[in-house]
Amino acid sequence: MDEILESESSENNEDNMKKNTFKIISVQCGALKILFEGLSKIINNCTLYVNSEGIKIYEKVDDKCILFVKLLSEKFEYYECSNELAFKIDLKIFKLICKNIKNSHTVTLCKSEEDNDKISIILHEQPIREKYDMNIEMIDEYYPNICPIDYNMEILILSDYFKNIITNFKKSLCDNVNFIYINKKLLIKCEGKNYNNEIIIDICDNENDETQKNIEVLSDIEEDKIYNKCVQLKYLIYCTYFRNLQQYCKIYFDNNKPFIYEGNIASIGKYNILINE
Repeated sequence: MDEILESESSENNEDNMKKNTFKIISVQCGALKILFEGLSKIINNCTLYVNSEGIKIYEKVDDKCILFVKLLSEKFEYYECSNELAFKIDLKIFKLICKNIKNSHTVTLCKSEEDNDKISIILHEQPIREKYDMNIEMIDEYYPNICPIDYNMEILILSDYFKNIITNFKKSLCDNVNFIYINKKLLIKCEGKNYNNEIIIDICDNENDETQKNIEVLSDIEEDKIYNKCVQLKYLIYCTYFRNLQQYCKIYFDNNKPFIYEGNIASIGKYNILINE
């Protein structure tokens, strides 16, 4: 692989730059494992867009839900990409490989020009190296242009706390969850077949208040305005698959805009789940 990525002359280097090769090394094995195992619970396959800036994923679950992932090249221990490329992977198969990943591993993901329909995943823990060659499908397309959405409502919430709320709502057998914010109160409620559940959280400015450990409003909002969003529970359950990636997550919502759940992928990137009812 090193022979492919390192040219011996400027002429060879120009030739290599036309090839679809890359090599990525990371010690953040646990985070990558959680990320791709979580994705495999939602979709069967995904397209990875790889270039010099990093790796991106954009996948429509359906007409109401979109997954975004961005892994930054500078956050990896080693990152080299010869050319912009895109390829599709089977997440069910990738999940089987991920089950062998341990936190003590260093993972290498690489692709040579000779194997245009395969990528190699190498798990290294001295003195053992495990190598898996997985089939891929090369895609002739670029990552789509995405316009950012501005929000007045941005809430930081403890990932475990959010997961516990959604788990309780799931037990109620509800279909939808309402998020309402007004006058420094966040109301999260559902109407289920088993029971109705309503959570009222007082948002205060006292940093010593116990509530502030679970939830905090980060944005400057219009205090008299009512922020209200109804979200299908099944999409919120998707968010809980990634809770172990970070201690805190963010939620964004407004009356006429999509609901967004955002989290960090350890220190190497971010992911977003956009839900548009």
